[in-house]
Parts: sequence; structure tokens; C-alpha cells
Amino acid sequence: MFEYLFSKVEKKSIYILTTYLIIATLFSNDPFVLLLNISTIFLFISKWITNINVCTAGYLECRIRNVDRTESYIYRILDGIVSVNKTKFVYFYYTVYMILLIINIIKFYKSGFNLLDYKDYLKYIKKNGKLK
Repeated sequence: MFEYLFSKVEKKSIYILTTYLIIATLFSNDPFVLLLNISTIFLFISKWITNINVCTAGYLECRIRNVDRTESYIYRILDGIVSVNKTKFVYFYYTVYMILLIINIIKFYKSGFNLLDYKDYLKYIKKNGKLK
């Protein structure tokens, strides 16, 4: 059952990731969500440019589960995303992800959140009701 569901998800991983990034970019002003988007977009653009399909988490999964690299769940998900370089839509994805990266950077900058100032973290926690 799990394998069947996973096989459906792995073939559509690029669409799922792109949909999430578009929705999160357009509707979120949370600095941590924006930072997650920035790092995710940067990760995949760099993987596309370098054409590297190796992941430390995937390597660890292979060691823990004692399976071949191609049978790793992380590899199978990443392969659906990194293999965009082999499609005719490669420049479309480059353009969309670069636009999303620029929008996320601008929104993060406008949020005024300083990653190096612990007071911003305390304000964020208080604002979200976790610390009173």
C-alpha cells in the first residue's frame, strides 16, 4: 500500500514542490516560511545547475535501510525533481524558481526579521503566542 502511494507521489514531486512554493510565496509573510522557501529554491536551482543528484540524507537512508541508492525513498523523490534538466521545460522551471526566489527574498527583507538578533526571535515567539 505504502509503495503504491509513494510511486504516485514520486512521479509528481516536481509539481508538488512547485505548487507548494507558489502558494507559500504568495500567501505567507512568515519570515521562517520565507526563509524555508529561499533555502529550498536555492538548493534545487543549485542541483539543477550542477546536475548533482546526491544527497547526504539519501546516503544515510541507504546505510540505515541497507538498500541500493536507486531504491532509496529520498533518491526517488529527488530524482523526480532533479531530472527536470532532462525535460523540454527546463527553462520554464528555471524562470519560475528564479522569480519565486526574488519574491521570497524581497518579502523576507521587508519583514525586517534579523537572523542574527535573538530579540527578533523572542518577538516572533511572543507574537505567535508560544511565550508569555
